[in-house]
Amino acid sequence: ELRSLTSALGITSVFVTHDQTEAMSMSDRIAVLNGGHVEQYAPPETVYHNPASEFVARFVGKSNWLSETEMFRPEAAAQTPVKGALHFELPVQSVQYLGSTYEVTVPYQS
Repeated sequence: ELRSLTSALGITSVFVTHDQTEAMSMSDRIAVLNGGHVEQYAPPETVYHNPASEFVARFVGKSNWLSETEMFRPEAAAQTPVKGALHFELPVQSVQYLGSTYEVTVPYQS
């Protein structure tokens, strides 16, 4: 409601929050601050899908890191059968219901 009101009235506003969902839904652009410095200033989709740093990626949502520079979001993971693919089993540490999905935590060793 606040977003549509400010848009209809042509008002520029700065909204400060630590709630990432609220920030994503309310903003045309998001500034992510770390220690008083701007880590990234961009549209919400860019901040979420193309974070400028590891700090930004971790701040705006869950992320799985494959290396120091490669990560993916849990919702991007999919179970896809591939003929001749490597198969392995992992013990499940926890399962958390998140409404439309479940978060399953498994151990990781590099």
